[in-house]
Amino acid sequence: MGQRLTEPGWQERDPPPGPSAEIVCHNSGMPVAETVVRLTPILEVAPDCLGFEFDAQLDGARYKIGMPVHDGQPDSARFLAPPSASDALRDEPWDHHDPWAGEFRMTDEDEVVSYAIHKVVLFGAPAGETPMDLGMASARLGIAMDAWYRRLYAWLELWTTQGINHDQWPQTGIRTTGSGTLSDGRSYGWGGWNVIRGFSGGGTSGPYASRAHLQVAAEWSNDGRAPSLSWELMRRARGLGNGDPRQQVINAATAAEVVIERSLVRYFNERMIGSNEVDAILKPFTGIVEKLRLLEKLIPPAKSLVAGVAHKIAGPRNRVAHAASYIDPQAIQGCLDAAAEVLDVYDPLPRPVSGPA
Repeated sequence: MGQRLTEPGWQERDPPPGPSAEIVCHNSGMPVAETVVRLTPILEVAPDCLGFEFDAQLDGARYKIGMPVHDGQPDSARFLAPPSASDALRDEPWDHHDPWAGEFRMTDEDEVVSYAIHKVVLFGAPAGETPMDLGMASARLGIAMDAWYRRLYAWLELWTTQGINHDQWPQTGIRTTGSGTLSDGRSYGWGGWNVIRGFSGGGTSGPYASRAHLQVAAEWSNDGRAPSLSWELMRRARGLGNGDPRQQVINAATAAEVVIERSLVRYFNERMIGSNEVDAILKPFTGIVEKLRLLEKLIPPAKSLVAGVAHKIAGPRNRVAHAASYIDPQAIQGCLDAAAEVLDVYDPLPRPVSGPA
């Protein structure tokens, strides 16, 4: 069984030509260099992700990323570098201050339900003949890795319980730090150590990121694909669950408004109506409820969403935006649910599904 991608209008693409044809190895005749990459926030994954390896397209070149594995000892909570890593890396002494991973059980007696991945191995290294060249190449690789991880994490956060405590890292954001040593002894790296190392999930009931989730999220991240603006706003709204309830409501309402507006514009553009004419048509429809009524006349949903948007989105959004009123948790959740309904109808979230290879 393999993984196929499902999304309206999606077309699979061939890998870009050039240096992505082979995994980057800048030391000819030597084993592929290993870069230890620390993740912030950490990934919470299902058990089938341990030891999994997948491709990452970074800075115009193809790398491979390896997930850590359990040390195999009964009753042990220690983890090792990926199976493809060098003996030197796999034999490093265990450091509870900087672990490869951690595990989560519902109770002490239960089986492990998820793993917290703190570090992965990036097989490959930046190229640089001089210290300055190596430093600049490391910085470029770090920037590319950060952008790649942000896209991957965004997909996983929408599909699973990633980011349940998103407000734990408002200062550092989604980022990585990397470090490694070339075969000639030169070391390199990017990022800093002022990162939050806490468990991002733990205690959630799932779903956790499976190997299928990870594979497809990596493929889309390699292609530079990130969630749409409306789903990115919903991701932020959900992630602020323990933080700013006012911003939750505003983000959720904006997500719904964005998808309604874009759906209307796309409807008219597909009928060869120019932007000036579209602006004139939409000008009388000033609020989210009025725009949704128009959209439902043009693209009828299975059931009308107008009442839910009016009572669960427009009302709460106006209260927090104009009067800074208190919004109770039930109303916040209602706003999130109503916004998600609008997105599900007019901007369905693409997801990985099982299918024939």
